[in-house]
Amino acid sequence: MKLNFGHKLLITFLVFGGIMFSLVYGSMSTTFELVSKDYYKDELAFQQVIDARANAKTLEITPGVTLKGDSVIVHFPASLAGNIEEGKVSFYCPSEAAKDKTFHLEIDASGNQAFLAGKDIAAGRYTIKLSWKSNGKNFLHESSLLVP
Repeated sequence: MKLNFGHKLLITFLVFGGIMFSLVYGSMSTTFELVSKDYYKDELAFQQVIDARANAKTLEITPGVTLKGDSVIVHFPASLAGNIEEGKVSFYCPSEAAKDKTFHLEIDASGNQAFLAGKDIAAGRYTIKLSWKSNGKNFLHESSLLVP
């Protein structure tokens, strides 16, 4: 069977249409994770975030986040632990918004709070934001952690 010009043109259009359909389908099924659902509201309050980060940088000893076994441990120095009025720990996963978690800061007498990897926190790379209020000032400390 010999293909004439009309057949070749029809095949070209069908291939082009198939490629365009697959590109449109692929772009429609891609999810885009946002940093924040209320981006504009957060932007208006960003000066408070800058001030809280600056307050945290003035501390002699900053809080830390470590991974020990199957636990993620948030540790506050003894000089800070007794003065914390309120606070929260936010686990932000840049690759999947469903993994984001926020907990109230409830440190024990030694200045630690533990979270179980796999139960409280799913595996992945996280940016951990520790925000707390002490002596009427807001503080914000960020660190990164890979939970296996």
